[in-house]
Amino acid sequence: MTTKVTMNSDEVKQYFQHPLLKPVYEMSAVWFDERAILNFHDPLAAVTLFDDSVVEFLPGTLYRYPGR
Repeated sequence: MTTKVTMNSDEVKQYFQHPLLKPVYEMSAVWFDERAILNFHDPLAAVTLFDDSVVEFLPGTLYRYPGR
């Protein structure tokens, strides 16, 4: 669903106070020692590791369309 979210340390600190995101905030703190910007690749998929109730999972088959 999502591909990439880019945030600086102030944005991460501001937006990641929700209990669901707190572990991500705590784990990302080490990255800001060496980088000013943090890229979260597919954050929706990552959040389901902590709470799978934020999405609905359905069985199905994925197809790759030509040209994509």
